[in-house]
Amino acid sequence: MNSYEIKCVVEEISNLHFLRDKNIVPTSVNISLKTQRKALFKQNKLPYISHLPIMNCTNEIQLCNDMNDQMNELISQNKDFDYLNWRNSCLLPTINTVLDIPIYLTEKTSIFNDDKFGKIYTSNNIIQELEVFFLEIKYPLLYSMERFQFYDSFDMRSYCVELPCSKSSVILLSNADTNIERFIYAAHEIGHALFNSMKYDKRVIVPIEIDEIAAHLLELFIVRLILKEDNILDYYKLDLKKRLVNNLVYTKFQMELYKNPQMVKSNREKDILLKKIAKLYHINNVDKQCWSQIPNLLDFPFYSGAYIFPQVISLSILKEDTRDVQKIFLSIINFLDILTKKKDNRNLTGIFEDFFDTTF
Repeated sequence: MNSYEIKCVVEEISNLHFLRDKNIVPTSVNISLKTQRKALFKQNKLPYISHLPIMNCTNEIQLCNDMNDQMNELISQNKDFDYLNWRNSCLLPTINTVLDIPIYLTEKTSIFNDDKFGKIYTSNNIIQELEVFFLEIKYPLLYSMERFQFYDSFDMRSYCVELPCSKSSVILLSNADTNIERFIYAAHEIGHALFNSMKYDKRVIVPIEIDEIAAHLLELFIVRLILKEDNILDYYKLDLKKRLVNNLVYTKFQMELYKNPQMVKSNREKDILLKKIAKLYHINNVDKQCWSQIPNLLDFPFYSGAYIFPQVISLSILKEDTRDVQKIFLSIINFLDILTKKKDNRNLTGIFEDFFDTTF
């Protein structure tokens, strides 16, 4: 087994355990026990710092206290960790400027009337629309969608789980969101699945940030392909901006935790810090009112940072004329093709600027 095959086996084993914990056993899994035993490979997570197991606890107060203890322990094990320096060492695009510029939200983000969305788009509707589009332009991704598997997610979040050995993707969609939110998150996870198919064909594994660039660009394409009404597209822009602000707040919050650990030891101190940082971006509240509700704090520290550059990219594209969806799609695919051929993360910003200039 070569290094790519080993990484694929480790990824698939890990993701199958994740799915089975949620009582999901996907079909068409193609990985033998013998192959699993050969794959003795240690993965690097994002960022490369130690992780602690998350405790299962039904008591909310106890869970919050346990998470606080784990968070403090995680920080103490990784003293002097600097996220921006880590990004530089990984050759990831700089986000310093975005972190330092206040991004204002308007009240429109919370007063969109979901009834105006009209047709309720399920994942099947999206797949059908994509099939028609791919048939028209004779694009091969059409056939990879046969290996997408959809399930309901019961923990308020949506996921796309890649199974590289089986060359398939399992998409878990939350039913807790509004009609338009379900559509946007379904578009994002299907974007991940489409990019997974490209990676399987090219036999490449890319950093998480490249995955998120791809998913956000393909999400934007799907939204533009299906949503025609200007008011809904305006809502999408505001929703994307809100997601960006949340990720900026969550990333800045973690940076401050590692920078001044002695100043924020308790739950209360962490909650105060979260609210203080939210006000830096001129918002009173973020999606998570308690610091311990922020996703991935313990299992994938700074995961929120991986969304910042992709969401800035999407917002810059949405300022342009995006009505020619075929041109947009083919430009995105060409851009992603370049990214999957890169040996490292060098000059991602420059490559995006070239993509932007040639597309618009």
